Amino acid sequence: MTKIEMTADDKKLTKHLFWRNMWLGFCMSYTRQQGVAWDWVHEKAYRKIYKDDDQFWEAMKRNLEFYNTTPNMNGLASGLAISMEEENAKAPKGTFDTAGISGMKIGLMGPLAGIGDTFFSGVWALIIMGIAISFAKTGNLVVAALPLLALIPNILVRWYGEKFG
Repeated sequence: MTKIEMTADDKKLTKHLFWRNMWLGFCMSYTRQQGVAWDWVHEKAYRKIYKDDDQFWEAMKRNLEFYNTTPNMNGLASGLAISMEEENAKAPKGTFDTAGISGMKIGLMGPLAGIGDTFFSGVWALIIMGIAISFAKTGNLVVAALPLLALIPNILVRWYGEKFG
């Protein structure tokens, strides 16, 4: 297996996408769910990939579609979509089927939501709260720091999902 080296620009863009992905759940609509937020998250990446304004706006319009998944798990779909957009930009005009980008997003959003909701809202939250209850019963102030502990897997999944996607 060959190791893919990331340039400084790629690392900077990954950090940018990581931080913007934190806001994916804050712009919801009934018709598009997180579609508008998806475009906001990826706007800088599209600007980097598509130098031509027409191609940029085409990508923005194409990705302004229904999208809904657990925001914690979005990094993987986000990283894959950006790599597919890069392939689209490199391909001769009209040879890359951009419907594949939508298909990938549609195909991943359900399974990612199922895994993310189960782990983050179900299993992990119950484990942390079970530990917190035992500390709270004894009056231990460690209970105040436990919600911060709960963020660790959230941040790791977001970061490495974006990086490896």
